[in-house]
Amino acid sequence: MKLADENNPLLAIGLMSGTSFDGVDAALIISDGENKIECGQGITLDYPISVKHKLRNIKSAGLSELIEIEDEITHLHIEAVKEVLKLNNLKAEEVQLIGFHGQTVIHIPEKHLTWQIGNPSLLAYKTRINVISDFRRKDLAAKGLGAPLVPIFHKAIAANLAKPCAILNIGGVANITYIDQDELIAFDTGFGNAPIDDLLNKRLDIEYDKGGQIAFSGKVDDGIVNKFLVHDYFSKLPPKALDRNAFDFSFLESMTTEDGAASLGAIIAETVKSGISLLPKKPLHLYVCGGGRKNKFIMKCLSDLLGIKVTSIEEIIIEGKPLNGDLIEAYAFGYLAVRSHKNLYISFPTTTSSRHPVVGGVFCRA
Repeated sequence: MKLADENNPLLAIGLMSGTSFDGVDAALIISDGENKIECGQGITLDYPISVKHKLRNIKSAGLSELIEIEDEITHLHIEAVKEVLKLNNLKAEEVQLIGFHGQTVIHIPEKHLTWQIGNPSLLAYKTRINVISDFRRKDLAAKGLGAPLVPIFHKAIAANLAKPCAILNIGGVANITYIDQDELIAFDTGFGNAPIDDLLNKRLDIEYDKGGQIAFSGKVDDGIVNKFLVHDYFSKLPPKALDRNAFDFSFLESMTTEDGAASLGAIIAETVKSGISLLPKKPLHLYVCGGGRKNKFIMKCLSDLLGIKVTSIEEIIIEGKPLNGDLIEAYAFGYLAVRSHKNLYISFPTTTSSRHPVVGGVFCRA
């Protein structure tokens, strides 16, 4: 991997901690913020159990506890950056930017409000690398929904794919990006892994349904699925976005863990199908990234329902290498940091419903 200078593609480390609260994804990317992309090595640094517990209960935290959690989260991101530097045999001075998403505490898109905790000044000081953070609030100021922000990266990695195609990210929330030549549409389709992870954590004290095994051992409650799908959100035209806690999951209380996991997985697939019905054309191919692509139950539901080719995003080859589906959003926020640094738009009316294209991100010097 060749080193970059300011007039050419830049080296950036992207950091992402999603609403599944599982850890920090960190990865190196070299890019000009447009069509040049080369993906370096990256890691997922798992949050300690104590941190996961604090994050799951963050809405009940007091201000002093919030500040302490932010400091703890930031130090974990610092550790992740140092690990990525080692993996790629780089020194801090050889990297131009860090794209720091932070940890979402709350996201209320309909009120144009969001809050991601994380201390970019501390991150920049400790790593000696310039940081770009706070990617969402400029979009919200322009009356956007603040999400999803990854679509412009999806468009770049889909440059050589047959169109129209779509990329589905199943994280804590699920979002889809539709790409057809110059057309770019994106929105949250519904919840993702978050309620499944929460259910299993509460009932079985485990973090997720590995391979979808628990869901496969349960039975889908079609009545619950159909009742869920009448929610107003699913018929609303895109762009649209959700908070992790937008839906009522009290129906799970009367279900077995297995049936709950199966029904939630089925709802994810049904809401993706509903989302695809709102697109201008049916995609030829759906590429799936995020933790949800490893849940074979969800992937089977998607394949059975959609009638199109559904595969993991690893089928996309960049610079001769398959993409790492665990690191897509980390690469994306490195890419967004480069775009922000170069005053290129990161969100658009067709992706976040902002009034105009927006250059987001706040620069923090090392």
